[in-house]
Amino acid sequence: MNGFKIGKLKVKNGLVLAPMAGVTDHYFRLLCKEHGVGLVFTEMVNSIQVVRLNEAFRLFNDDSLSGGIDKLIVSDEERPVVVQLFGADTGYMSKAASVIEKVADVIDVNLGCPSPKITRGEMGSKLLLYPDKIKEILEEMVSVVNKPVTVKMRLGYSSKKDAVKIAKICEKAGVEAVSVHGRTTKQGYSGKADWGTIVKIKKELSVPVIGNGDVFSPELAVKRLNEVDGVMIGRGARGNPFIFSRAVHLMKTGELLPEPSKEDRINAFKRYVKLTNIGFKSGETKYEKRVNKQFKMQAMFFIRGFDSASEIRGKISKIKTKEELINYLNSI
Repeated sequence: MNGFKIGKLKVKNGLVLAPMAGVTDHYFRLLCKEHGVGLVFTEMVNSIQVVRLNEAFRLFNDDSLSGGIDKLIVSDEERPVVVQLFGADTGYMSKAASVIEKVADVIDVNLGCPSPKITRGEMGSKLLLYPDKIKEILEEMVSVVNKPVTVKMRLGYSSKKDAVKIAKICEKAGVEAVSVHGRTTKQGYSGKADWGTIVKIKKELSVPVIGNGDVFSPELAVKRLNEVDGVMIGRGARGNPFIFSRAVHLMKTGELLPEPSKEDRINAFKRYVKLTNIGFKSGETKYEKRVNKQFKMQAMFFIRGFDSASEIRGKISKIKTKEELINYLNSI
């Protein structure tokens, strides 16, 4: 299995877990690591929140880095791990980078999120309209950290005509890798990902290029690895860490393992819950409610496609504690 390097960092294979809000939490990343993924991304983290909470904790002489940001929980078992930052203020982005390099192996800049609540703030993929701003942010971040800086971008905001140009700007600013989702912001997730343009970008850059978009099978993941340095899998991995283990097996042996069974998927979700190592009593505290909500959302992905998925979702939505959730899963 051919891996690749981001700066001096070695990635064992070209399989990459994409950053997904509400999905790629610490425990799901660990689960995907158990299934052989080479590189994982955290959920995107707000640069302003990182800086403000870090400064607040310093006032109390507390070295706690997460500062209440669950997305910055990182363990050695999931390394190498990429922490993705979003923001549009150069000062905050560089300060946040200097904070998170304490836990991150790589610091990624979000130039790809199409969500209106992000783009309204001129952040995420909206930055693709401002190449000079991208250059300024990246150059400043690269100058203040010792860890590799990378970007995850879309092909453009409404047009892909400048995709190669923007990727080159990122490379010249000092990034060590570029991940590219093969759609524009305006496309959202409609239509098909344009892998032709991704490959064109790959041919124009000297740093590794990681392709992203519409990879829903291990066969396609392995095929795409012949075109780029890494293949980033997002929606295809939700509730399906098996896509990584099946791709690894395919690369090693040439054999395609069968789709995971219903029991396999339930067991994988129970493994996810076990990895959290969190116990609940009442299920009523603010923290417990937040984590239970996360459990239930992840469960929805793992049972997707079941014959009785609608009924299962309805019952899961009413569950209040981790123990109730496990007991119900055991009964399915």
